[in-house]
Amino acid sequence: MALLLQKSHTHYIRRSQSAKEDTHTHTHTHSVLKFLFATVLLFVLTNPSYAQKEGETNSYRAWSTCDSYNGFFDTGALETMEYISDTIYPSGRMIIRADHWHELGGVDSISSMMGLNSDYSFQLVKTQKSRGDDGISYYRYQQYYKNILVEGGGFTIAALAGPGTGPDNPCLEVKMLFPFVATEAHSTDPILLNSISVANTLGNYYVAQPQASLSVLDTNLSIWPNLLNDCAYHLAWDINYIVDGESKRAWVDAKNGTVLNVTDGSMNLVAPMETPGYGQLPGNTNDLDDSFDGSATRLISENLDSEVRTYDFGGNMQERPLSINLSEWPDAFIPSTNLLQWDGTTASPHVYQAHFATTECVKVFASSLEIDFGTVRVAVDELDDGAIAYRESTDFSSFIALGFTGGSTMAIFDIVAHELGHCYMFGESLEYTNAGNESLHEGIADMFGTYVESVIQGSVDWVMGDDEPAAATVINRDLANPEFNCFSDVENLLQQHTRSTPLSHWFFLVSEGDPALGINSLGMETVLGYIMDALAANSSLSDYSDLKDAVLGVVELQHSLCSEEYTSIARAWNEICVGNTPICPYTITGNTIVCEENNVMLLCINGGIPNATYRWYIPGDANWTANGESGTNLFEGNCLYVTQFDNYPYYPQFFEIDIYSPTVGPAYNQTVTVRLIDCDGDDPTCWEYYDSLQPLMHNNEGQPESIAEQRLDKTRLTIDQNLPQQSVHWIKGYDIMGRLVYDGLFKDIRDEGLPSRYGMLMLQYFDENGKWLGTQKVMPNR
Repeated sequence: MALLLQKSHTHYIRRSQSAKEDTHTHTHTHSVLKFLFATVLLFVLTNPSYAQKEGETNSYRAWSTCDSYNGFFDTGALETMEYISDTIYPSGRMIIRADHWHELGGVDSISSMMGLNSDYSFQLVKTQKSRGDDGISYYRYQQYYKNILVEGGGFTIAALAGPGTGPDNPCLEVKMLFPFVATEAHSTDPILLNSISVANTLGNYYVAQPQASLSVLDTNLSIWPNLLNDCAYHLAWDINYIVDGESKRAWVDAKNGTVLNVTDGSMNLVAPMETPGYGQLPGNTNDLDDSFDGSATRLISENLDSEVRTYDFGGNMQERPLSINLSEWPDAFIPSTNLLQWDGTTASPHVYQAHFATTECVKVFASSLEIDFGTVRVAVDELDDGAIAYRESTDFSSFIALGFTGGSTMAIFDIVAHELGHCYMFGESLEYTNAGNESLHEGIADMFGTYVESVIQGSVDWVMGDDEPAAATVINRDLANPEFNCFSDVENLLQQHTRSTPLSHWFFLVSEGDPALGINSLGMETVLGYIMDALAANSSLSDYSDLKDAVLGVVELQHSLCSEEYTSIARAWNEICVGNTPICPYTITGNTIVCEENNVMLLCINGGIPNATYRWYIPGDANWTANGESGTNLFEGNCLYVTQFDNYPYYPQFFEIDIYSPTVGPAYNQTVTVRLIDCDGDDPTCWEYYDSLQPLMHNNEGQPESIAEQRLDKTRLTIDQNLPQQSVHWIKGYDIMGRLVYDGLFKDIRDEGLPSRYGMLMLQYFDENGKWLGTQKVMPNR
């Protein structure tokens, strides 16, 4: 059967039996240009040259609607893509045929499979286990053109794997490919302006403000597709800076110095212990998760995996910071007291509540969502409106600021969790640059806020900020009863909070369920798990339809195309007018992850045509006893009731079971993936089995060591042995996007190693007094 795709692409859906593979992949390692500027002051001298003045907007369109997005499907590469896949969805997402994928070289040959020349390359930048299924991992690859990062470009592989951290795992089985590939990057072939010239050009942009001072924080050179919503590609300097006390971000054409776009540097939430029910604050010190440094008690939490540091800018009569430069976050602004309790003379109730609410939210992120923020810095003031998350934040080093809205404090649980949700999404590389990804940010942040608040308070409410009614009135976002519940009503709007409301309503529908719409209640935590997996599979420039497709892929991986979960998720997307996802004519109920020791599995058809006959085909050499029969791979009935599995040399084992109806026809053909796992741990894993077939190796100390042990050793980063190690005290690590992802003691890396979750890192070394000792680029030894 054939399916017409969006744009002009024509892809074909095809079903064939999958084969397992032993896949070995290698990464293309390339450097990325990154220039860190010392702060400089520029004074305006000449007339500006710019294509778009600040405040002007072009009509927004999603990058995924441009012909160059996954444009390799429009070339001779389509035949190759069909060869390596069982199914190609309209977005380009592919169900991979493991045998053909392996035959053509897998990740190591992905550029040639896509018909891209050697100027295009891909670098593994992040590995993440599924939030809802430990057997699935996501491997995210960033795209480069001539070693220059292509913003939003790349792909993600979803794979079933045994133990291990990388795509070279011999037991890894690639199941799904999420491409978001830029195919016209060559249109930017550069004659580069250097970074100093670009900075001066940006200064010229502010000629209308004589003597305006511009403080450049950092610049990055990258290729931006669809930056001006025209589907064109721009080689641009991405500059973060401060001008006349305002935080800004600009893109300057690297060829001619044209200022392409300017935006605010921070995101404001225009919406939101002064709040009733938030404890006795100020009051007994036990109410606050503070710490004692030997002489005074400070608003710093130290008994959490994540540290929270609260800064009082209102009491110090200074405006909140404009950037994450720590010189703007002086420790002297952290309230401290020598008294036995906090009182109103040390700081305001607003400050205490901000510390209290943030520490409570951070605990829930860690305990319920397995998101461990490293250090969270909270700026509190009395004058600024709203709450913000700083764009440079990650899930390891986060910065937020809390003020007032409608005369009410913004230091309330769902708003604080909303801002921390932004920090997490920045760590997951979701940008905040256009109406599409901004509305995803806001909608998903509302999901985080609602969920975290419900865990803290023990009950759920769907109105943002309603612990402070005046703030809730200003925010005006009710996930259960939004102003707009259909994406087509907001698709052409540019206000991100309004544009986000159908997405957060989708979250309400699948969390609570709606029997009249055939949507089951899946629960907030489960749905957030799907969202977090989908962020790992998505581009940084995604919009609603891209997120929808990623979520559907995640749910199909975990449950199957015709599961009740997939059906409910798809119906909810259809309900908010995002596409028209076909719904299976029936659902398959039952547990698809089964303990091999129990020798019992029950799967059943739910719905469909009455009196239809169904057959279940188990591929390969499986010799199971089911429905009272053995010695066959084909079983008939509305249910498949297994009472005996084969014995296998290792676990987990995966099986693609086909279901079809000879009385109804191919429209009812479906496939469900079953995973057979070793629950009591008495059988070999895939790695252990293959290692048993290999001779023992020897480590550097001459001790016998299995291949598995050697691989685990090699997934650690090693530091530069030429450095004066006796002097190194502290290490900071930055990923290829320039984000701080590690900030800790040298001895922790020396003793335990640094897991390779973030791919290539730039490590900076400091002595005990904070003096810089050197910088090293490192990759995991594979």
